[in-house]
Amino acid sequence: MSDLPFLWGAQYYRAPTPEPECWEADLRRMRALGMNAVKLWVQWRWSHRRPDAFDFDDVARLMDLAAREELAVTLNTIFDVAPRWLYD
Repeated sequence: MSDLPFLWGAQYYRAPTPEPECWEADLRRMRALGMNAVKLWVQWRWSHRRPDAFDFDDVARLMDLAAREELAVTLNTIFDVAPRWLYD
């Protein structure tokens, strides 16, 4: 048997949904249902809107909320949704 935990959770966040006012209650509900993990999508176009600036405030807040609920987090980085500035 493996010493690794069985991860049971759901894919939760792909910006801009769900809205921030739902996050705390949703993650609390996931934990109450017995889940121990959550997957968050980190989209290139959402987090890197300008060539010289990154914004991970949403992901940081979600990770803090997940930690409070003792949920493991998997970050799924999505590079196939390039930011608009790349094409300009």
